Amino acid sequence: MNLRERLKSETMDLHRKLEQQYPFSDLGKKEGIEKTATDFLSCMKAIYFEYLDKNHNKSDFHNRSYAFFKDFKCAEGFEFEAAIYQPLAYDYLLMGSRMGNRLIVRQNPAILETSVSEFFAMDLPSDVWKDFLRELDLVGDPQKATEIIKDAKTLFKEMISIGSSLLD
Repeated sequence: MNLRERLKSETMDLHRKLEQQYPFSDLGKKEGIEKTATDFLSCMKAIYFEYLDKNHNKSDFHNRSYAFFKDFKCAEGFEFEAAIYQPLAYDYLLMGSRMGNRLIVRQNPAILETSVSEFFAMDLPSDVWKDFLRELDLVGDPQKATEIIKDAKTLFKEMISIGSSLLD
């Protein structure tokens, strides 16, 4: 099993759990979409901003994501201190979320009428995705592959924790 397949299978339960909780679970609902989208992006900024700050020159996609989050104001009282993980773990979640965005926009076009519509309208160029898959394929060291998977799982858990904290 290659690293991409391992990432998908070994994070599947956490991915499902993340999608089933607020704010992720409510992105398809029209009611309250402005607050939901803002809470969702607060979670995203908490996880990705430091990574994007250091890696925004990696691609135009990374740079546009960084520019968006740099200007984005998190939900009131929202604070989170991110740790540093394997870059491929960040990209796995960040790029995967972009693919999920396509489904969200189709399911709930009202999200494109929110004050944060720019993020949801942003596409993931296929060349960036292909470059990412090539990077995954180049990870030959089994220990490094395991670290990437461990970090991806930790990032999912942190997203779940942040989402849970928004309900308190």
